[in-house]
Amino acid sequence: MYPDSQEFLREARRLICLKAKDAHEYKYPAAIFEDYRFVSQQWRPHSLAATVYYLLGSGKPDTLLVQRAREALRTS
Repeated sequence: MYPDSQEFLREARRLICLKAKDAHEYKYPAAIFEDYRFVSQQWRPHSLAATVYYLLGSGKPDTLLVQRAREALRTS
């Protein structure tokens, strides 16, 4: 496994949980992450790179559900 892949996977999963609003925004990356260990060593970086197209960046707003949960925690 490439040394930076675990950090990338952790951050990508975090962003999916915070930003993905519908199935199209998480299904493809989730499938790649699930099958990552079955991809040959030389193709792993390429398969992870393909997920970037579907990942929503940190500059995108969090989902309404996440925003409401944070607000609920702040006011409780």
